[in-house]
Amino acid sequence: GAAHINLGVVTMREKRWDEALAEFRKAEALSPKEPGIRLNIGLVYYRKSEFSAAIEPLSQALGSMPESVQARYLLGLCYFFVNRYREAAATLAPLWEKESANLNYLYVLSIAASKSGQTALQSRAYDQMLAVGQETPEFHLYLGKARLAEGDTGKALEEFQAAVAARPELPLVHYFLGRTYLERHEYPAAIRELELEVVRQPAFAYSYEDLGILCAQQDQAQKAEGYFRQAVERNSTLVNSYFGLAKLY
Repeated sequence: GAAHINLGVVTMREKRWDEALAEFRKAEALSPKEPGIRLNIGLVYYRKSEFSAAIEPLSQALGSMPESVQARYLLGLCYFFVNRYREAAATLAPLWEKESANLNYLYVLSIAASKSGQTALQSRAYDQMLAVGQETPEFHLYLGKARLAEGDTGKALEEFQAAVAARPELPLVHYFLGRTYLERHEYPAAIRELELEVVRQPAFAYSYEDLGILCAQQDQAQKAEGYFRQAVERNSTLVNSYFGLAKLY
């Protein structure tokens, strides 16, 4: 069992997800009482962006290891990514003491609380973001994401532009700036920012997907196909990219 666990960890670090999952399943059959195996299975699904599949093994891991910060955090994020906001907030809230200086945690918690109508928790998380952020580029990025999620593209644009001005190499800042321009139908600016993110973060699939959508809207079928293909090569779960290819064909 231990050998299969270690082999699973090695293959997971090499991003050979299916091989890692097979090793962890073998380990689970040999050592069914070892909760860390289920945590690793959940982590593989999380890394594959298969968030719904990750929920069950992470729930089992957290049930066996209630003090595990990693299991609780990953489970909360998975609930968040599948739009189960009430469960996300309930799972993440107990981590406040350990994670309340973490901007990503505060951002996810504030959005989950907002989407599930928990006003007091949303205000607490948002106020803590203000206190912790101290006008850092990361703070502007997360605040912009929150504004974008609320549909306020004007405020989102201000925050993302402030983040870019302070730190243009900040991961995903050009992606979200491009997304904001896309929502505002400012397509040339959206393409510019998304192409910048492709250069800076070539493994991030969603930039290619959005560029494919933009090119398809402008009747640039060949470019759109190329972007959609690159998107699904990097993330095989991107439904919009498959649908985009189907519409092109």
